Amino acid sequence: MPAVVTVAVPSLDHGRFLDESLRSIAQQHVGTRMLVADAGSRDETLDVLARWAPRLAGWRSGPDAGQAAAINEAIALDDARYVCWMNADDTFLPGGLDTLATALDANPSAPMVYGRAWVTNEHGGRVSPAGVMPSFAQAAP
Repeated sequence: MPAVVTVAVPSLDHGRFLDESLRSIAQQHVGTRMLVADAGSRDETLDVLARWAPRLAGWRSGPDAGQAAAINEAIALDDARYVCWMNADDTFLPGGLDTLATALDANPSAPMVYGRAWVTNEHGGRVSPAGVMPSFAQAAP
């Protein structure tokens, strides 16, 4: 399946969450390419990355200029039609990324889409809906 979405995953010492995060990306039906930009973690992150290496489009571990720079660096390494980023301690709900890609395909003039989010606890249990701003009206051309 051709990759439709590049998913940049910035990380620093989030190894205990990273496996679940990457699994949630890999389980989407839309084609993805995962790139992890780790800022030099000293926890189990490198072990997780070693296990996932065959399924990653790329990864690196070392000092960087911060989260935004890491995201931009990962996105620049790929050329999928759409890009997104997800922190290493976040997960996609089943079908979530598929829904977003479908919405972009159906609305080619939309500059971006976003979905509902949940605050979860360390065990993945939903705590509460995250604050998401209402959608913006389309800007006039």
